[in-house]
Amino acid sequence: MTLGHDATGYVDRVGSSVHHLHVGDRVVMESALSCGICDYCKRGLYNICADLIYNGFLASYQTHPADLCHRLPDSIGMDEGTLAQTLAMGCQACFKADISPTSNVLIIGTTPTAVSAAMCAMAIGAKKVTIAGTMESALEMIDRELGYHTIHYDANALFGEVLEAVYCKFQEWPNCAINCAITPMTMNLAVMALQPCSVCVLAECESECASFNALDILMKNIRLVPSFRSANMYPTALQLMKSGRAPMHKFIGQVFAWGNVEEAFQCALHESNVGLRKVIVNGKSSNIGLQARKRSHRFQD
Repeated sequence: MTLGHDATGYVDRVGSSVHHLHVGDRVVMESALSCGICDYCKRGLYNICADLIYNGFLASYQTHPADLCHRLPDSIGMDEGTLAQTLAMGCQACFKADISPTSNVLIIGTTPTAVSAAMCAMAIGAKKVTIAGTMESALEMIDRELGYHTIHYDANALFGEVLEAVYCKFQEWPNCAINCAITPMTMNLAVMALQPCSVCVLAECESECASFNALDILMKNIRLVPSFRSANMYPTALQLMKSGRAPMHKFIGQVFAWGNVEEAFQCALHESNVGLRKVIVNGKSSNIGLQARKRSHRFQD
């Protein structure tokens, strides 16, 4: 992973074969670069490419494939646009879960991806969405600013206590779980809480190994579905942001100037331990965007 891998920018130059972008366009970039020729890439599953690398954007200029650049709608700011990748991962988890208006969705974890999954599930029209986690400060922010149902539990709590809280929130057992904090505790919690013939999407890990009761999964016929990175989800994410159903700007904690990158990363490290806010490094002081737009107007004239 390369630092500064979620970014927006202005188009400064385009190749002769690029027709969907123009100089001066504001774009958000997918930073993951795949080979484009393996079987997975040819099937559109470029997020599984074995040769995938991440491009970093801590520079004034960057060469990037045009098909991985998505034009930002006018209503989405440059800072908010950098969070399209976070929302894209949440959208993919929801699509993997086949969420519908009859779904009771339990989301485990308080990461930005977890909250993004909640936004997408609500936009789809899920019957009820609840976020459960151990980070009380993040849950308070989710409840206060987004109005989602939340469950706080201690990492050492008894399963029965947490299951009781889950049932009280839904007034029945959920039929979909999206686990954005995979540990032995959360895996077993999801399996025990789900109705038979439900789905559990594995979206993000807190630990590399997580043992769970395989017999429960077999007897309840629960589907375990991985959701790794995202593929072809940026258009969906941008549409949700444009419609106002995914207010990603609420994730933005602080914005730092281009010259304060080190301070920004220190702040981001602290935030990752206490909440779910995002830290943005804004390079607009370099006037690159203004210069690109001026060139665009000259070309149009």
